[in-house]
Amino acid sequence: MEITPKKGKVPMIHERLYTGEKTRDVVDHVNCRLRYNELTHAAQAELPHVLTEIVKDNEARFLEIYNKSYSITTRLHILDLFPGIGRKFVNMILKERKKGDFTSFDDLKNRVKGLYHPERIIANRIEEELKDDTIKYRLFTTVK
Repeated sequence: MEITPKKGKVPMIHERLYTGEKTRDVVDHVNCRLRYNELTHAAQAELPHVLTEIVKDNEARFLEIYNKSYSITTRLHILDLFPGIGRKFVNMILKERKKGDFTSFDDLKNRVKGLYHPERIIANRIEEELKDDTIKYRLFTTVK
């Protein structure tokens, strides 16, 4: 989002800002919602890092995608939509999930050998959805 800060306030890089209806500490008003291609090159470069941190900070919420995902069609599973997860990893995740839900990203990494940085995989999917308005299956974003 493009925001206008309150007089005398300077938001810091990576700072989480409240933009809701209640009293705002830093934000005076929201100017507009930006599409990915409207971001500066610096913002585009920072986005993967920021998304990864958001996913890590909300681990329980994002872990649900690994625990509760399902088949979209007879040939396509939600996990197939994630960049870096091929059919082999989908099958390994589903097999391990039958033994019980994953309790953390570390638990997921330990149980599914070779699956590194599951939080980054989710962040990469979010970034793909932000970049491409034509994506058919959206898991995390909406098009406006």
